[in-house]
Amino acid sequence: MTRSDRTPRAFSKAFALVGFVGAMALSATSYAVSNSPQAGVGLATTISPSRLTIGDRAQVVLDLALPIPQNAGEKFEALASPRFPDWRETWGDAEILSVSPVERVDQGGAIHFRQTVELAAYRTGRIELPPVQIVVPFPGGDGGEGAEGSDGRTVQVATRADLALEISSILPSDPNDPNRKAKPPQSARSLPWGSPFWWTAGTLGAAVLGLGLVLLRRQNVPTGATAPLAPPLPRLNELEAALAAAVEDPSLGRTHELLSRAFRRYLTRALDFAATERTTSEIHRDLVARKVAAPATRGAIDALRACDLVKFARRPTSRERAEEIAAALLAVAGSIERQVDGTATQPAPLLPPARKRDHQEPRNAE
Repeated sequence: MTRSDRTPRAFSKAFALVGFVGAMALSATSYAVSNSPQAGVGLATTISPSRLTIGDRAQVVLDLALPIPQNAGEKFEALASPRFPDWRETWGDAEILSVSPVERVDQGGAIHFRQTVELAAYRTGRIELPPVQIVVPFPGGDGGEGAEGSDGRTVQVATRADLALEISSILPSDPNDPNRKAKPPQSARSLPWGSPFWWTAGTLGAAVLGLGLVLLRRQNVPTGATAPLAPPLPRLNELEAALAAAVEDPSLGRTHELLSRAFRRYLTRALDFAATERTTSEIHRDLVARKVAAPATRGAIDALRACDLVKFARRPTSRERAEEIAAALLAVAGSIERQVDGTATQPAPLLPPARKRDHQEPRNAE
């Protein structure tokens, strides 16, 4: 065999070896791609409803399908948590009303992650929705980009570029359509009276009628039904009756309280000052300021202090002592009456001193 015969045969063997190595490499690459978890990742978007007008709510559903590779194990399940967009207030020119949580659904050999974004648009025409990306982590171990500190790599999928909302006008498209023209203004229409109005009017009418009947009955009360009020007694006579009633009271403590109250009421009527609201010392100053005779002033103050000692200091007393105080107060009132009327003034009798069984009454008692 000559050298020229061996050369074509050598080239044939070399070409056969190169072809074999290339076929094996292509087969290995095809196998790796077919078994790569990124091979079946898909993102589908649906918009409902299809016909929209200004202000209508549209729901855009993002459906991410993540295939589960064979013999993936728990490591893949842990990393299979795609990161959806961080939604703000708008998506393009559409306003985002609400965003639902990501929902995971296992269907067959894939995991579906779904999220619903509710939108609204406020102009007519085509509202473009710019592509948004979803990051999907995958376990790899080939030294690729890690996902959240793992040894995997990430894959980014985006919505399609032609995603948009079609907003139609509520007006007819034909400019000659009679419904497109604005209607002329109409006169105001009278609304019917509702049942709540009649119930309210009836209730108010019944209330007014009842109030009128009550007032009418009060005006038509016969004059003889109530006895006419007796004219007020003169000051001195009223004091005398009050002192007599006070002395007859069974309680000695209350007797002295009634005696003091009756004389203070008399001073209020006779000298025109609120004696019932003043202390004994204040009454003393008022009597001096009104220039009441000194004997009458001294008798009045002594009698009032004697009553104060029984009321406040619980000084022992008796029925006879109460009668003496009542007589002294009546005599002082007579002297004041004569002074008020402008007649001759006679010295008022002083309050008799207390009996030996009674202690001396202090002058500064209230």
